[in-house]
Amino acid sequence: MCLTVLLTTILMLPAYGQSTAQGGQPGVNLPPDHPALYLQFFYYHSSFADWLSSVKSKPGTNPADVDRKAADIFGLSPAGHQQLAAITMEVTQELRAIDKEMAAHANARAHYEQPPLNSMMKQYEAQRQAAVTRGIAKLQQSLPPNVWKATQAYINGAFRNSIRGR
Repeated sequence: MCLTVLLTTILMLPAYGQSTAQGGQPGVNLPPDHPALYLQFFYYHSSFADWLSSVKSKPGTNPADVDRKAADIFGLSPAGHQQLAAITMEVTQELRAIDKEMAAHANARAHYEQPPLNSMMKQYEAQRQAAVTRGIAKLQQSLPPNVWKATQAYINGAFRNSIRGR
């Protein structure tokens, strides 16, 4: 499943990239608010939230302090970060279910030494794109305006700039 996400990400970046030779910023592959950028953010933030849970469960750790520091990374309050985490976990759960179906299809076909059906792969990609679109809409509609603006600024700023091209 993680390999599928990695491969999808690798395959998507060149298609949406803009190299420095084309006038883009070094290392920045996706334009602001691009759905592929949000796809990557959903996976990233879900993993980040999982990691935070493991950190908070360690003895001697002050969970409120961890939450505050994590929220600061995104320019949010701890409550705003919890709202963001709930949405990203929900969206990522849907994306992972799609990834699992896609991997099952590919593995079933590989069992007979056949490549995945192009029509099925396109269907899974359409499902993934629809899930991302719904996730973006949910962020916009469910988060308070200040939390949405800070989240959007983080995604289009620090997160987008951290994605490096080849």
